[in-house]
Amino acid sequence: MFFALNLDCGTDVLELYDGEPPNHKKIGNYCGYWVPSRYKSKNSTLHFNFISGRTPRNVGFQFYFEQVDPT
Repeated sequence: MFFALNLDCGTDVLELYDGEPPNHKKIGNYCGYWVPSRYKSKNSTLHFNFISGRTPRNVGFQFYFEQVDPT
């Protein structure tokens, strides 16, 4: 995955969870360029929660992903 978020971590934060709520596991909070270079889900679902806390609101986030066959 590749993320592009606002550099100000007080403005944009992306929470990443593995699995579906309410039993999902939080992987981390990400902002700016501090992001995982690669993450492989433990199951078939990732959950994202984008938080933009200041005005003007930012446009969101961008990421790239690929599906891989289970091994």
